[in-house]
Amino acid sequence: MQTFDMGESLYLSSHLRPPQYNIGLVDRPRLTEQFDRAGARRLLIVHAPAGFGKTTALYQWVTRLQAESSSTVCWLSVTEEDSDPYRFVYHLQCALEEGRKRSGRSGGAANRSFHTTSLRADVDELVRRLSAIRGSLVMVVDDYHLAESAANNRILNDAINALDDNVIVVVSSRRKPELALPYFRCQGLLETIDADVLKFSEEESNALFGDGGHAGAAEAVCRQAAGWPMALQLAKLWLRDADVNARASWELDPQASGITDYLSGEVLKQLPGEVAGMMAETSILTQVNGDIANHITQRSDCWSLISALDGLDALIVPVGKRGGWFRYHQLIREFLQAQLARQGDEHVAMMQLRASDWFEKHGDLENAVAHAAEAGDVGRVVTIIESAGAVRIGLMEGMPALRRVLRHLSKDDIYANQRLHLAQIWLLAKQGEVGVARQQYDECSRAKANGGKRGWTDYSDAHKE
Repeated sequence: MQTFDMGESLYLSSHLRPPQYNIGLVDRPRLTEQFDRAGARRLLIVHAPAGFGKTTALYQWVTRLQAESSSTVCWLSVTEEDSDPYRFVYHLQCALEEGRKRSGRSGGAANRSFHTTSLRADVDELVRRLSAIRGSLVMVVDDYHLAESAANNRILNDAINALDDNVIVVVSSRRKPELALPYFRCQGLLETIDADVLKFSEEESNALFGDGGHAGAAEAVCRQAAGWPMALQLAKLWLRDADVNARASWELDPQASGITDYLSGEVLKQLPGEVAGMMAETSILTQVNGDIANHITQRSDCWSLISALDGLDALIVPVGKRGGWFRYHQLIREFLQAQLARQGDEHVAMMQLRASDWFEKHGDLENAVAHAAEAGDVGRVVTIIESAGAVRIGLMEGMPALRRVLRHLSKDDIYANQRLHLAQIWLLAKQGEVGVARQQYDECSRAKANGGKRGWTDYSDAHKE
C-alpha cells in the first residue's frame, strides 16, 4: 500500500492551479464561445503543438467560468512523474480537493490523504468523490502528453464513462491522446478543439499588436506567423525592440525574435532524429509527400516518418491535392532550411538536383527547372528546357509557363543556345515586342549561317519581367 499526503508533495504547490500570466491577454470571444459549446460534453480534448496557447485559452475560459457561475474548477498540470498511474490518480484527487477548497466546498481534513490499496479501488474512489460534487465541475488535465500511457488512458476512460453529466473532463495535450475517443464520440460525450481553432484570426492578431506605431510591420508579421500564437507573442516582443522604422521592407527574424530557440527547444525536440533529418532535407520543397521525400532523402520509409508529424497539426498544413501532400508552416520551413544549410552547399545542391530529377520524371517541368536552377546547375536547366522542346512549352503549357522557365537563365545562357534563343524571340513577339524580336531573329539567322558563332546584341530591356 502506498500513502501520499498532500502536505508532503512539493509538486502540489504549482501544479494544482492554472499558471499566472504577467502579460496582457487578448480577449478572444470567438474562442470562448467555442469552449462554452464544447463544455456541454463530458469530455473535451484540446490538442495542438507547443505554442498554440492551449493552457492560456483554458485559463481564460475557466477564469470566466469561476467569475460568472458557481462551477467548481479543478486543475492539474501533469508532469512526467504522473506516468506512475497510482501517482496520477492521487494527483487527480489532490486537484479535486484543491478545487473544492477554492470554491468553498472542501470536503474537510478526512479527504486530504489518499491511500492506494489497488488502482481499481483508487479510480472508484476518485469517481465517487467527483460525483459527490453538486453543480457543474470542470476537471482540467493539462500537458497530458507528458504522462500519457496505456494505464493512464484506462484510468481516464473508466472515470469519464462512470461520471455524471455535471462533470466535464478537459484533457489538454500536444497530441491527440489515445483515449476511447470513437466510443465517446458515438455516445455524444466528446468535443475536440485543435490547432486550427486555437490559431489567431486576423482580427485577434491585430488586437494583440494594438497600436504600436508599426502597423505595416505588424501586418507582415501576422502573415508570416499564420496565426501561430507563440510566434505572434514572440514577434510582438521583438517588434517592440527592433529598429523597423528605418527598413523599407523586412520580414520577421526567427533568430532574433526567439522563435528559432522555441522551435528547437519545444516544437521539434521530441521528434526522432530520422524524422527531423527528413524534414530538413525536404524543406527545399514548397509541398511534400512521401514519394518525393523518399527520392530526395534516398530512403524508403518516409511515408511512415511523415505519420510522426501528425501531432504538429497546423504547423504541417495539408494541401488540396491527392497523394498526401502537405506544406510546412513558413517559420518551421525557414528553421529547417537553416538546419539543412549547416550541412554545406554541396549537400543542399544535391537535394535540389534530386528534387529536379523527381519533378522531371513526373512531368512537372517548371519545378524541375526551378530546383535545377536552385542547385546552380545551368547545364541541367538548359537540357530540361531543350528536352521539352522550348517553343513547344509555349504551345502546350502556355506563354506564361515558357516565360517562367526561361527566367531561370541569364541572357547569355539563352543566347548561347539557338533553340532557347528562338523560344525567347517568339516570346518577345507574342508580348508585342515585334521590333526587338525581329532584330534578334536576324542575328540568330546570321549566327546560324556563320556556324553558330555568337555575335548578337544585348537587348536588356527585352528581358524585363
